[in-house]
Amino acid sequence: MMHRAIIILSWVAGALVVLLLALAIVAMTVDADAYRPRLERELTHLLGRKVSAGHLSIGFSLHPTLSVKELRVENPSWGSRPYFFTAGNVELTLDLIELLYGRVAIDTATVRGLDLLLEQGADGVGNWEFGDSAAASGDGGVQLPDFEFISLRDASFTWRGISGEPVNVSIESADARMRADKPFELETDFSYRQVAIAADLKSTASLQTLLDGQALAASIALRSGDARADLEVTAPRLSELGAASINFSGKGKRLDALSELAQYGLPEWGPYRVSGTARFSGGGVQVSNLRMLVEGLAGTPSLPVSRIEIDSGDVSVGRTAATSLQLAGKIDENSFRLDLTTADPVHDSDGTGSIALAAKVEVDDFALAADGTISRAANLLSFDLATNVQGDVGVPARLFGASSLIHPLRVDLSGRVSGDASRIAAEGLRGTIASCSVAGDLAIRRTERQWIGGTLELGRLDLAAFGVEQDDGVSNTGDKPWQESEPASAAPGWMRAFDADLQLQVETVVGLPVALSGLSARGTLQDGKLRVHGLRGVVNKTSLFADGGLQWKDRRPYMDAKIRVPLFEVPNPAGTGKATGGSGNDKHERSAGRLDERLPLALLRLFDADITLETERIKGLPVSITNQRGSATLRRGRLRVPRMNATLADVPFRGSLIVDASSNDTHLSATVSAGDFDVASVLKKIEVDSVLEGKVGQPSATVDTHGITLRDWIRNAKVSARVEASALKRRDHETELTMQRASLIAGPGVNARVESRGELGEFPFDLTLTGGPLADLLEGKQAWPKVVADMRMAVRENTFNVTASSALDALRRGRDVPVRIDVRSNNAYALAQGTIADLREPARSPLDVQVNVKSLASLPPLANRSLLPDMPFAAAAKAVLDEELFSLEQLVIRAGETDLSGRAQLHRKDRIKLVLELSGNLIDLRPWDAETVEKIPEDERIARLDRPFDLDALRNYDAELQLKARRVIGRGLELDDFNLQSTLASGLLEASVRIAEGDSSATLQVDARRDIPVVGLDFSTTNLDRDTLLPEGVERRYKDAPRISVRVQLAAQGTTPREMYASSRGDILLNTGSGRVRTVDSPLWYEAISSDLLETLTPGKKPEDYNSLECAAAYFKIADGVASSPDGIALRFKRMDLLGSGAANLSTREILFGFKAVRRKWWSFSILELAGDFATIRGTIEQPKVGLSPEDVIVQGGAAWATLGLSILATNFFRKLNAAEDPCAQIVEKGHTASTPIDDLLKSMRLRRSN
Repeated sequence: MMHRAIIILSWVAGALVVLLLALAIVAMTVDADAYRPRLERELTHLLGRKVSAGHLSIGFSLHPTLSVKELRVENPSWGSRPYFFTAGNVELTLDLIELLYGRVAIDTATVRGLDLLLEQGADGVGNWEFGDSAAASGDGGVQLPDFEFISLRDASFTWRGISGEPVNVSIESADARMRADKPFELETDFSYRQVAIAADLKSTASLQTLLDGQALAASIALRSGDARADLEVTAPRLSELGAASINFSGKGKRLDALSELAQYGLPEWGPYRVSGTARFSGGGVQVSNLRMLVEGLAGTPSLPVSRIEIDSGDVSVGRTAATSLQLAGKIDENSFRLDLTTADPVHDSDGTGSIALAAKVEVDDFALAADGTISRAANLLSFDLATNVQGDVGVPARLFGASSLIHPLRVDLSGRVSGDASRIAAEGLRGTIASCSVAGDLAIRRTERQWIGGTLELGRLDLAAFGVEQDDGVSNTGDKPWQESEPASAAPGWMRAFDADLQLQVETVVGLPVALSGLSARGTLQDGKLRVHGLRGVVNKTSLFADGGLQWKDRRPYMDAKIRVPLFEVPNPAGTGKATGGSGNDKHERSAGRLDERLPLALLRLFDADITLETERIKGLPVSITNQRGSATLRRGRLRVPRMNATLADVPFRGSLIVDASSNDTHLSATVSAGDFDVASVLKKIEVDSVLEGKVGQPSATVDTHGITLRDWIRNAKVSARVEASALKRRDHETELTMQRASLIAGPGVNARVESRGELGEFPFDLTLTGGPLADLLEGKQAWPKVVADMRMAVRENTFNVTASSALDALRRGRDVPVRIDVRSNNAYALAQGTIADLREPARSPLDVQVNVKSLASLPPLANRSLLPDMPFAAAAKAVLDEELFSLEQLVIRAGETDLSGRAQLHRKDRIKLVLELSGNLIDLRPWDAETVEKIPEDERIARLDRPFDLDALRNYDAELQLKARRVIGRGLELDDFNLQSTLASGLLEASVRIAEGDSSATLQVDARRDIPVVGLDFSTTNLDRDTLLPEGVERRYKDAPRISVRVQLAAQGTTPREMYASSRGDILLNTGSGRVRTVDSPLWYEAISSDLLETLTPGKKPEDYNSLECAAAYFKIADGVASSPDGIALRFKRMDLLGSGAANLSTREILFGFKAVRRKWWSFSILELAGDFATIRGTIEQPKVGLSPEDVIVQGGAAWATLGLSILATNFFRKLNAAEDPCAQIVEKGHTASTPIDDLLKSMRLRRSN
């Protein structure tokens, strides 16, 4: 086009010069205007177009001036306007001296009001082609006159191509030098698309030589406002501008200043600069070494980058040839690359065609590739591209305004995208997004109202992969915070712009507090109304069903939804939660920041809604929730749930909720209540193994608060809770805990307080728990520095006050927890205090425990009457608390004169087990003597024989006891080296005792593992000196007394003491050595009996005549509760033997014994020396009666219990004893050989129980 314009301008200028010279010569001799018609005809013939001029004149001087007004040349008949060009006034100034010599020298040429139109017809012929004229040929045939100075003023240049769209350039001024001997220069100010442009052109050759075919080399400088462009143009010749090469560079401050030139709204970017080299060849152009920098992009909201830089670029474009584009550079600090190539266009004979296209865009690790064709048929474009996306989309997403992702979001997705002006289809989408599989097909129909449809199937969708970073530096408040934003008065444009019908399926969703899987739903958008149909899914292995919609009503968004959850399982925070780093102070500061954030409840003002929620069952809570039903309405920021029903562990609850967010000061009111419920039923429903039962009466609670932050809500909260008359007790105990009422009250500036009043059994109590204001809970470590629980209880004549205190923050953190517990009564005080370093390991932080009681007798009786003595009691220990163990270490006990130390442990794993390990110098039993403790009445004592044993403690608990004492003192008794070892395991009690006196030992076994308990006793003492049993300081009364040996082996079974007596079996063997016996007030049976028997059998003799005992022996065989002595009882004195036999009924307490006094002669027995009567002992064990009997039979049928029906003949019995030299030795021998071992006794007893 430039080549043609130069030729045309040269031709026009030359024609004007020739025309004007001819006219000038004529005008010098005649009236110039008279020749105008003839000249018009000649020029018309010459150009083949009609030429006309308005007036022709010549001004004569040393520099004559030729002037032509209204010069016109007609346009071809197919042209868009009548004239090819018009000129308002053309003036030529000639050099008269040169003219006289026959040379034409034009000093100046001035053209005003030039209007030139260049256009092409439908056949491509231009209006500047004038037949066979040399000007049209462009072969350099035009010879231009020399112009020292030529100028254009108020000129207009218009180009109209085949398309018919005109391009207009308005030239305000243009000044050029056009001499054959000087380079061509041009300076001009023109306007293009209403943009003022200044241009300077400098060529290395004159215009004439360029027209003659010399190579073109020129520089062009363009300026418009702050923008500037510099061009260096070279070409083989002026007629071959299609092979030109241009080095270009440009720069400016703002791109939007060029919007009018580009006829497109350019962004407000800048500064900018661009450079490169363009080469034209074969109808195409190649741009190489392209470099560009655009800055100032940060102000564009949709493109949050600051600069784009192209370091290298190559572009090749041609209408009929392949196109290629390679760009490489940076977007901010992110590298990018663009590669695009097209194959040679393919044109079919029917006018259709296609272009093969391959393109790839890379941004850091992200790559987008497309390969396919773009086709044209019947003036319609269509495309079919195979696309692939790979890499991390985080960087390009951020470049286009998305938030920064926490983790790389890697994509590998491919599919085929095709379409035309009416449709776009994405088919065969396959791949992964953040390791989530994606498959589906999408379609877009471009009709009067666009439509989007299709299906998408997703695999495991991890929402954590889409997490965005939070910018803590950006405040959520401002001149108009989002909380105060108004709801949109109409649906967003996208909802009105198209309709849609999409089917979505998601296999699994992770990264939420709940696990989601199997999601599917159909979404439709029609006429601005969005609906979700048949939403199904699994929430925590629980099905979910929902339907809902979004539309605009009354110029406000409105949502409706119906949600049904057959079973909802609450997630376990410990299983899903992850530990977060940071110090405690950092966490506290973050927490405090969230407390002071505006409540996001202003969102409620943005839309209205009606929502119905139904949940058939909720699992995962301590209490099962079923049949939850509720409906909520939201209108202009006011959320109202008038009634919500739910069943908790079969207990119906009801509640209501109102959240008024219509203003920034949001109000909250909530209530919840229930009727009476049975505790045992609730505990059973929640599968808690408990023996607790009873009723809780009508629990209820209310909350009312207001504020704009969560801190405000807590600070302003008024909370009240109440439980009406309730009664609780253990199933296996009669003691009942009744509460007349219990309440919780908390409010602004008021300490939170829990109060309860009731009775524990027959003992009334008042309990108060006091904390601090609810607002103080927000103060972290300073919150509630002291939490106090006070309880006052009256137990008969005593009043107990229990006070426990700690610090809330320490309890909440579980570290360095101060603990203090005081228990006070009229005569007793207990204190436990200390600091628990870690509540998770309380065993590492023992508490100091002290107990002081002025008198044990003043303590509340354990039964109807006190069995505790009147003596002081004090104890101290280190108490160790653990989840499975309560231990008292370093235990020290002072009870009267008793002094013990050791430890006590209570194990609570699986079974409760008590372990006691105590030792000391002295155990004083004297305060526990019967004379110092209230005596039990006889009738009650007898009744106790038939009272069943309470064996629950033996069966339900385990125990170990070790008790050692150097001395044990009782009333008139002292034992040395006392050692007790005892174990209780699963109902089997085994105990052993050893003392130094007489090398005494005893073992006891109680087997309560079955319904009928079995008891076994094995006791022995040898050569016991009674004086060794006397306490220190007591007179030795048994200096010459005989030493005693005893062996007892007994077994019994039964559920009452009487049954035990009746079933007892075993052996008792007693024997003594020689010594002097007391015959008066002796506590020993053989001494007391001998005194009475001697007095009865030897009247007139003094007891002291027979106080020298050589030996004594008795052997009893016990069977079925009867202790009989079939082998006799013998007491041998120096001059006489007392021989006897008999039995005692342990169940009925009856006794029947007979004795015979025998004089010794020469230390032998003689049957002829027997006395005539027997001495009998009858009555009961507690009240024996001694008398004479003339019978020879000691036991007769009337007392068959004594021998199980067999009578004992006295004569035969005494003959048997007489056969032995030593009756004591004979009885002892018989006792040793006839006795049954304790293990055999227990075994036989268990067999009897089984039968």
